[in-house]
Amino acid sequence: MTYPGALHYIFHRGLEGKDVFFANQDKMTLLDNMKRKSAQLRIKIFAYCITDNDYQLVIENTSGRMSDFLKNLNGEYGMYYRKQFGGKGVVFYDRYHSALIQNQDYLKAAIAFVLLTPMREGVVEQIDEYLWSSVSEYFRKKHSGVVDVESVNRLFGSKTKFFRYIQSQLGKELPRFRSKTGYIVGERSFLDEAVKKYKDFMAAGGSAGLNAVTKVEKKHFESPEKVMNRFELEKGIELDKLDLHTYKGKRLRAELLVYLKERAGLTYPRISKIPLFHDLKVASLGRIYQEAKKRLQKQVPESKEA
Repeated sequence: MTYPGALHYIFHRGLEGKDVFFANQDKMTLLDNMKRKSAQLRIKIFAYCITDNDYQLVIENTSGRMSDFLKNLNGEYGMYYRKQFGGKGVVFYDRYHSALIQNQDYLKAAIAFVLLTPMREGVVEQIDEYLWSSVSEYFRKKHSGVVDVESVNRLFGSKTKFFRYIQSQLGKELPRFRSKTGYIVGERSFLDEAVKKYKDFMAAGGSAGLNAVTKVEKKHFESPEKVMNRFELEKGIELDKLDLHTYKGKRLRAELLVYLKERAGLTYPRISKIPLFHDLKVASLGRIYQEAKKRLQKQVPESKEA
């Protein structure tokens, strides 16, 4: 269960619990892929830890495309692994473990749990001794760009408070429970709210709607502002003066919807928050997108014939 903006704890282990990271280069390859794919698919990473046989993440499903991110991340590392070490088939278990995080208090607990992994497993005595977690990313001038250090720094406030909180979590398990719709890090009262957000996401097209964007996305998305500015230039209009009471105004808005979805990678819930779309229900945007997409596709051969 997920939706745009959802916080998640992710755990993925090597197939049959076997080691899948044998050298520093292997872990660096995963990190490089993680940095690239999180930027492409707009997934915010708060923390990571890579051990010899698994990796853990704390992320925000910023774009609603968490499953695409993990599928690409695991697939690319799998190809690298087979090229290096031979063999056939998948490298990780088919299904990753995901737990939905309730709020910032539980987000802090999840970050601490991930960073404390090397200490729990007896690999190091202090968390900052371990090289393959994001602990070295925070509170320093230079960082890899994998994690959103600014958000984590704001969350904890200072380096002293950060390490004090991490130490306070030593020996504690992640406070999670299993529901019919998946694992939750938080309280049971959060479940109803999470289910509602998930249903709204699915009503707006869910993963099916996002997959349509996946097929056309071969590079980084543009910012929504840039897409809208370019749309104004191409159409010779000003969006804030668009008359939505006319057929032309509604048609242009529908075409902008296609641009925002495919060129900016926005989900329907995010598009609905743009003032131009405020009067439309999220559930109706999928139909409008499909109709506008068909019209635009018909215009291409017509323009070639002309």
